[in-house]
Amino acid sequence: NIQVEKLINNIKKILGESCLILIDQEGGRVQRLKYPNCPNYPAINIFGKIAEESMQDAQRATYLNYLLLGNDLLKVGINVNCAPCLDLESQNTHSVIGNRSFSSNPIIVSLLGESACNGLLDSGVLPIIKHIPGHGRASSDSHLSLPIILDKIEFLEKNDFLPFKNLSRMPLAMTAHILYKELDNKWPITQSKLANNYIRNILNYEGILVSDDIEMSALSGSINDKVKSIYNAGCDIILHCSGKIDTTKQALVSSKKINKTLSKKLELCLIQ
Repeated sequence: NIQVEKLINNIKKILGESCLILIDQEGGRVQRLKYPNCPNYPAINIFGKIAEESMQDAQRATYLNYLLLGNDLLKVGINVNCAPCLDLESQNTHSVIGNRSFSSNPIIVSLLGESACNGLLDSGVLPIIKHIPGHGRASSDSHLSLPIILDKIEFLEKNDFLPFKNLSRMPLAMTAHILYKELDNKWPITQSKLANNYIRNILNYEGILVSDDIEMSALSGSINDKVKSIYNAGCDIILHCSGKIDTTKQALVSSKKINKTLSKKLELCLIQ
């Protein structure tokens, strides 16, 4: 953790004390800080199982879990966590999500997702709900290919999309690299203006929209093409997380060509 603190302090000297420092620290398989430097937190599906017996106990356990997790992050200077996942588990859910989902029940996901967000907020860390409007229906891994969802909007609004609508007041949300045919038959959510309008006007999300990592294989085209399309779609922040200096520079140069203010949005550091 000493190395992480030193890195973060150096970043803040360059970008300012108020810059956002992001991490993927969900618990279970997805946590970048691990024992012995940080406790190993459980995968969140355990809280969904508790909720089947007692929702009150599950909400309290989820809140305390993320409160403690957030305290660990803030100690080293991390102030934004790319969590919780609000993706519903389904029969087709790829293992890349798996036990990262609270439940297959949208009400359980909504209530526990809110508890997780409140725990992080009370610790002083901003939550990022993800992957809006839902990744659980995907049967493939968006790190490797573009998932395509054919389900009807009426079904999705009562299921996968519901937790995101219920938590639309949260400050940040990460987009799914998924193509929903019913929303846009050409572009995945992250690159779709139509999907962005739906998220803003139908799901009533008013917070900051953050793209998932633009180096994931679900998105096609050059770095410049990706940055341009994502910005034009309406995302507020674009994440580049590979750690490859050359492509990071490409992303920054591309952003400056599109909009000088966008380059500031790209100057975020994802610790992983």
